[in-house]
Amino acid sequence: MSCGPGWIGEPQHVLYVLGLAKADRDEAGNFLIWGEPCITGLDGSMVVPAGAEYSVGGKRVSLVGLLGITSYGTPVTVIS
Repeated sequence: MSCGPGWIGEPQHVLYVLGLAKADRDEAGNFLIWGEPCITGLDGSMVVPAGAEYSVGGKRVSLVGLLGITSYGTPVTVIS
């Protein structure tokens, strides 16, 4: 079990921020997310763990770090 910084918020905010960051996409147009998976809860909120990464030009970057510099969502501690 690990514990680290994370983020919780609306999935559409995650998609919007990834678009602004020009994150890499697959052939179907979906953003490429690496490492620990993001999870959507029963209320529709998305939890992003510390190990989730996105890529820009093939270089992996922390998704929590990106979301943490926005006004969206809430920083949380994620236990996985």
